[in-house]
Amino acid sequence: YMGTRLDCNFSMQGLWLCVLAAIVALCSAAPNCFDHQYETYNATFPVANLATKAKVTPVFSDTQMAMAIYELVRSANVSIDIAVPSWSPLKKCQGPPVGSCTPEQLRTMSGDPVFVEVVNAIHRGVAVRVLAGYCNTSVDPPGTIDPFSFIALTGGSVRAYATTNFIHSKYYSVDGHVAAIISANWDSEGVYYNREAGVIVDEIGETAPVTEFTTAVFEYDWSVGTEFPVASGFTAAQLDVIQNTSMIPVPYVSYGFSSCSFSVPNPPIVATVDFVQVYTLPDAGWPTLEAALNSATVSIDAYMYAINETRS
Repeated sequence: YMGTRLDCNFSMQGLWLCVLAAIVALCSAAPNCFDHQYETYNATFPVANLATKAKVTPVFSDTQMAMAIYELVRSANVSIDIAVPSWSPLKKCQGPPVGSCTPEQLRTMSGDPVFVEVVNAIHRGVAVRVLAGYCNTSVDPPGTIDPFSFIALTGGSVRAYATTNFIHSKYYSVDGHVAAIISANWDSEGVYYNREAGVIVDEIGETAPVTEFTTAVFEYDWSVGTEFPVASGFTAAQLDVIQNTSMIPVPYVSYGFSSCSFSVPNPPIVATVDFVQVYTLPDAGWPTLEAALNSATVSIDAYMYAINETRS
């Protein structure tokens, strides 16, 4: 199975609004080097049909998604929870070797406003947790550092995902009332060149049941997670760069060179809803999707990059 994936369908006045590119992907097995599962996972989280008052924002790459996630992280006052399989700088560092980042390069030249805002959030006292995927055969060359290790060494908390054999979530939650689920890996391909989709749920009522559900899944996976192999062997000068608590200037990012044939309009459309259906894979994935497909009476639009054969 693929790892936990947090998906939402939204109903307003009898209409179903689906962001299929974010919620439909039947994935083949991840490379073994990403598999850190050490115990059998039994389905824990049934589909939840929740009454809530929320603003729902569908977002697409190339412009909407990157800006939306940046603004979300920037808005944090108390906490940020992130679950992602990987994280790469938006600008390729020059190493050595080429592609690897020294602490100074990652801090000041990553070209990644989300990474910078996460680090700045730690510096201003926001509690940051990152549940990460990693390949155990991939090791940072001496003197270089990856974003997960940088976040851990600058004061954030990072754990390695181990609930199932791979984490496929791209999940961001801020202050316990806003959750974002997107399809994009956070790298230059996902941010600049792919057509990606996602949804942001901002609960504006007195309660936040959707975020409570997604947080419960995150907390479970966090509790099962293992120690992340934080990069080490840095000089005192390099540690000073990593642990420097001064605010990092946010890099300007131009999205004008995307290969997408259609740039999505800004600002994105926001809908106010009073009902959200939320579920996670592998717990309630296929039955929920099957029921949605079976409910169709006129048409089905599927927006995805692959359907792979099932495996026993």
